[in-house]
Amino acid sequence: YIDYRNRVYYPVESGEYFTDNAERYRRKLAGKESELLALVRSTSVADPGTELANNLVVKQNLQLQLNVLQNEAIDKEGLVQHLEERLRDDTMPLFSFIENVPAIVELSKKLQDLLVERGAVLRAYTPESDRAKLVTKHLADTYAALRKEVINYKDNEGAQLRSIQEKIDSIQERIGGIDQANVKIKEQMIAEEGIERDITVYHSSFDAFAKRREESVAVSDANMPSSVSIVKKAFPSDGPVFPKKLLVILFGLLVGFVSGFALGFLIEYFDHTFKKPSDVERMTGMPVIVSIAYK
Repeated sequence: YIDYRNRVYYPVESGEYFTDNAERYRRKLAGKESELLALVRSTSVADPGTELANNLVVKQNLQLQLNVLQNEAIDKEGLVQHLEERLRDDTMPLFSFIENVPAIVELSKKLQDLLVERGAVLRAYTPESDRAKLVTKHLADTYAALRKEVINYKDNEGAQLRSIQEKIDSIQERIGGIDQANVKIKEQMIAEEGIERDITVYHSSFDAFAKRREESVAVSDANMPSSVSIVKKAFPSDGPVFPKKLLVILFGLLVGFVSGFALGFLIEYFDHTFKKPSDVERMTGMPVIVSIAYK
């Protein structure tokens, strides 16, 4: 019977089937693991999640630096444009709005004093007089020196503006590189997740077939003596195993006796009628004068 049952539930072909499938999923599992390793080697990113988080932090810091530089570039560009407009003005501007260059501040004050002095001289002398010509020449020389300093200041600010713009371009290029790297890292994460899902499926399938292969080997004919043994030979019975008449009769008598006793006790216990004259005297407290028999 056991041999027949094993041949039905664990045929010889099942061992080969489970072995072949276990080997097939083992090869697939090894292939997917090699694919995952090759992907990590090709990207040189062992932990894409950590790398992506670090890139986002670096990008945030670069973005803050970029905002500062862009604001500074706007201020510099506006200043350079204003200086160029004032330098093209023929009304001899004083450039008094420039307060961070001592030479320009000093020449601007001197030019202002010379303008005041020239106005006072022209009120007393003619423009062709030597005194007026001297003041005018001194005024022109001072304005030329001031203009030269302003031009140098403008060129310096323009150079700083170009330097800032180069920094802006460099930071924007780095941010673009980080964005491209993040896209590749995200693609790697998606690819790794797909490979890991396949690895999980193949691993589960391999474990299932490997376990069934071991079970089929354990119940094979070669291993039968070590797992199954005959304890006692089967023999025919002299009579029915159940019911046993003597046991059923004794049990029935016991149940009948207990049930009858219990039923009689309950009937007597719940019967509150008068059965004898003494019951009337005990319950009512009155003497009995006469009693009539039931029959």
